Amino acid sequence: MLRPEFTGQFKKDYKLAIKRGCNPDKLQELLLLKLIRTGSHSDLF
Repeated sequence: MLRPEFTGQFKKDYKLAIKRGCNPDKLQELLLLKLIRTGSHSDLF
């Protein structure tokens, strides 16, 4: 099963998105939806 891994590039992109005014709750929701869709969410909970 795939495991999510936060790379350095993702961390930079996330920080930039927050700096630009994106809602971090919506970003987290999108990430969880993507993990659920790929079936990788069971390791997180």
